[in-house]
Amino acid sequence: MLVADCFQVKLVGEGNNIVISKTSFAILALAASLGMAGCSQSHEIQEVPQEEVSAPAYLIAEVLVTNPEEYPAYMEAVSPVIAEYGGRYIVRAGENEVPEGRPLEGRLVVIEFPDYARLLEFWNSEEYQAIKPLRTDNANSRIILADGIAP
Repeated sequence: MLVADCFQVKLVGEGNNIVISKTSFAILALAASLGMAGCSQSHEIQEVPQEEVSAPAYLIAEVLVTNPEEYPAYMEAVSPVIAEYGGRYIVRAGENEVPEGRPLEGRLVVIEFPDYARLLEFWNSEEYQAIKPLRTDNANSRIILADGIAP
């Protein structure tokens, strides 16, 4: 995946992709040519047009738990469904400040998905819809689905 000055690096046979800057690529190439990279695999480098780079997407939630005895069932049930759709927690409660605007009502949760389509697949999935009442019955939430910016 690539933006104007990035390369996609694909480990041949592995199917893993990362995005690096041209400067980082030059350093890695120099290290490899000097035998410093410690790699025994071959690598395929290819530029990808910017329009083909997908941007991450985010589910941003403000959650005020109203039934702390039952809400943990939602947290336990939702995590594997989030992972199934490629999501990962970026923020899950923890310390925060609101220097401007209205204070948060409850905890802040931010979940990153590979792209907006995948986020919508998660949100509309049968798996999530089946467990969603565990949240809505035990917490007051404000949910925002947001498209991110491509790397």
